[in-house]
Amino acid sequence: MSIVKAHFSKKRLIFGKHGSLSQRTAAGGAKSWIVRLLLTSERHGSIVAAATFGLPETMGGERNWDYRYTWIRDASFTLYALIRLGFVNESKAFNKWLEDRCRELGPNEVLQIMFAVDGRRHLPETILSHWEGHRKSSPVRIRNGAAESAATRYLW
Repeated sequence: MSIVKAHFSKKRLIFGKHGSLSQRTAAGGAKSWIVRLLLTSERHGSIVAAATFGLPETMGGERNWDYRYTWIRDASFTLYALIRLGFVNESKAFNKWLEDRCRELGPNEVLQIMFAVDGRRHLPETILSHWEGHRKSSPVRIRNGAAESAATRYLW
């Protein structure tokens, strides 16, 4: 509890130049934006899509993806919400993180759809055959083979 409270204070959730927690949540959705804010990396500036892996798209299905990465599309939706709530520093940090990823591209490369929190691009998918996913869904995967896809295919 003290770690979360310290994180909230650091992120200006309780008091800050943009108002108090109660003022920001007057329209509802407090839990959602608090969770999204907690999934931002203060160290790197990236935003994790979710803190989960091994949850299937359908119960018993094979599609159990790892969402503990920065997905460009998902991060843009999160940024839009956080900016509207006054969290501009998180937006600036993410934009810097994204600019760094763009600078790393070769002349004929396009931005991929996801990255590790620290910006790593190579995320080979691994199947954990000894693990059982939610409600016996398998296989459980860590990392995600979708990292090889181009982000522009999903943004436009």
